[in-house]
Amino acid sequence: MSRPGFVEGAMVALLVSVGTAVAVPLVASLVGTAIALRVAVMLCGLAYLVYLLARADARAGRVVMLGLWLLVSAGVAVLDPPFAAHVVAQLGLAWIARAVWFHRGVLAALTDLGLVGLALAAGVWAAERTGSFVLSVWCVLLVQAAFVAIPRCRSLAMPQHASDDEPGVAFRRAHRAAEAALGRLAAR
Repeated sequence: MSRPGFVEGAMVALLVSVGTAVAVPLVASLVGTAIALRVAVMLCGLAYLVYLLARADARAGRVVMLGLWLLVSAGVAVLDPPFAAHVVAQLGLAWIARAVWFHRGVLAALTDLGLVGLALAAGVWAAERTGSFVLSVWCVLLVQAAFVAIPRCRSLAMPQHASDDEPGVAFRRAHRAAEAALGRLAAR
């Protein structure tokens, strides 16, 4: 599966924003605006996480990531910290998912963390300028869509061979090493 593109991320931002524009007034009429905004932040975080999981090449850890989202979201909901903590928790979970599935090294993950800070600043700016929660969501997710521009640099701590990018190269190397070891054992 290919890496997601910016236009795809922008479309996700638009869809989540439109969903938020519809859902927040409905939920606010039932439970109040403050709770509706907190629920909307959690659902936006879940929608973005599901998008990332659907686009990730790796299959391992999906249930763990959804469990982590549930644990963190429930914990934040029970503790009921200020609204900003709800937003930061969801952005942190998105960053963890991207760092695990889309970045190969520490430098790329830290660059992505800087992008999360930029997205948060864009959301605060949009909220202050327009007073619109929906535009804030759109700005945050639009900036998040730029994560695809972060180069897939490798970590200095875990060097890999350049040829490992090709499918099956690492497996074939390990297979040859295992056959050689078995050959040495059989020769004894």
